[in-house]
Amino acid sequence: MVQTVVDQARDSVDGDEVVRVAQRLVRIPSENPSGDTREVCAAIVDELAPAGFKTEIFEAGDGHDSVIATYDFPTPGPTLILNGHIDVVPVGDTAGQWQHDPVGGEIDGGRLYGRGAMDMKGQVAGLLVAARSVAQCGAALGGRIVFTAVADEEQGGKRGAGALIEAGKIDGDAVLVVEASSGGVTLAHRGMSFFELTTHGRSAHASVPENGVNAVLIMAEALLSLRSVQMRHTPHPLLGSPSVAIGTIIEGGRKANVIPDTCKASLDIRHVPGMNRDEVLEDLREHFRAADLPVDIESILWAESGETSPDEEIVRVTMEAHEREFGEVPVLRGERAATDGWWFTNRAELPTIMALGPGTVKEVHIVDESIDVGELQRYSRVYADVIARFLTTVSV
Repeated sequence: MVQTVVDQARDSVDGDEVVRVAQRLVRIPSENPSGDTREVCAAIVDELAPAGFKTEIFEAGDGHDSVIATYDFPTPGPTLILNGHIDVVPVGDTAGQWQHDPVGGEIDGGRLYGRGAMDMKGQVAGLLVAARSVAQCGAALGGRIVFTAVADEEQGGKRGAGALIEAGKIDGDAVLVVEASSGGVTLAHRGMSFFELTTHGRSAHASVPENGVNAVLIMAEALLSLRSVQMRHTPHPLLGSPSVAIGTIIEGGRKANVIPDTCKASLDIRHVPGMNRDEVLEDLREHFRAADLPVDIESILWAESGETSPDEEIVRVTMEAHEREFGEVPVLRGERAATDGWWFTNRAELPTIMALGPGTVKEVHIVDESIDVGELQRYSRVYADVIARFLTTVSV
């Protein structure tokens, strides 16, 4: 009987609707910064409200709007929170390199193109259609669906998932985040942190460089030294060790004929569970002290890592749904990049699938970003399957 409910939910998903909604969302600009998601939110409300979802637009300020849409089945039961983000990274200086319009939503060769197609308006569309389809298909389910489409994930999520949780808008039994998951089920992700380094020198005329102290050269030594930096941590079974991306931004000097007296550079450190900001700062400072390099360090952003136990019910039903669609037991994996999942595990204390969706992290934030249409449609069925298994009122 459970299988009948699951089949009913899966069969209710219209693949053409998944594509239509995905194109609609991709064609609405929502680059972050500035992070304005108001128009995308309006489109999502337009898709869900007629299907009986109670919708709310939560405003975190400066256009960082998120949608909360709830659907209550007649029978009491658990609450499943569905999540995806609707802000996207800017196209920026790469616009001239695109072969497809970044906001065109074009389909070419079985792929849907546009900024956010993979990260992650495509998956949000698949999740939306799955939630709407299950709500309308008449399956004997109980409990509540809470669909959340949030702002600001690309800047750490404080004005998106974080704001919803802080405002008490998130209450349920489990969470499904539908980021790209490389063919598996993602249960952990590394944390994202940015640090700014500053070196100081003394300006002088460039014709007599010996009269000055070149802050850029000091920074160059500092950045090269970081190739051997050691940070205290315990290797994680799914995530391994932290990574350090050195000099992701470098700024120094004011004129070509002046010895620079200051230089700034950024580090992107992806940390694993058990690490904390104070210890990372201490480790960086100790590294530069040992190298006799005068470097100031400031923490700019710290987004936590997150993980969910494989023993949770949401993991079991997600694995079953994935296996049903793809014919093999999925790998439980960790993600090197961050998702909004940590907000739900660490702040709301809810078991969370950190990522379940088509594609890989290698396919996001790139020129001519795209998503495979057929794979997206299959994952939309998987989402419907997860919803049905988690909310079924029939004893297994």
